[in-house]
Amino acid sequence: MICASIGLPAVKDNYLSGETEVRTTLLKVELLRNITRLYAGGFTTFMCGCYPGVPLWTGEAVLSLKKDFPGFEKLSLISCLPYESFPDDLPQAFRKRCQSVIDKADSVFYSGEEFVPDCLRECDRFMSEIADCVLLTSFRNEFAGDVRDNSAHIYKPLIWLNASNFHITERFY
Repeated sequence: MICASIGLPAVKDNYLSGETEVRTTLLKVELLRNITRLYAGGFTTFMCGCYPGVPLWTGEAVLSLKKDFPGFEKLSLISCLPYESFPDDLPQAFRKRCQSVIDKADSVFYSGEEFVPDCLRECDRFMSEIADCVLLTSFRNEFAGDVRDNSAHIYKPLIWLNASNFHITERFY
């Protein structure tokens, strides 16, 4: 089964842009914990957007589990990008890491051909449409507020990780 990890690209003015900040480290630990829990529940394929923030951290976590820990042999990663030259448009600090995840992914998909406004949202929508489950990480206090306009996920299992307090809310249909 496939799980799409979407949400929280790095933004200059929030703590997620600081890779070494304590809250960022805690969020990465929660992501890893949820990936291993989902894997134990039968989700062997993870999709991520590989853009800075949660999408990139998800890709790095999946690759780390696959490489460094016995028992994760069936784990696979699909990197989904908004367009082919996307890594070239990233800040230098993220470009190499993003390209590394893309190079090590089991497969790569592009949701579009070139940059367009809202291309990251469209990439997330593309992943959630083909996934069996969505792992959403956001600051929104309203459950799944980030995906209400995306009808593709409404009737899919949704696991919401609130980045403000690390609370998990699950909705299964």
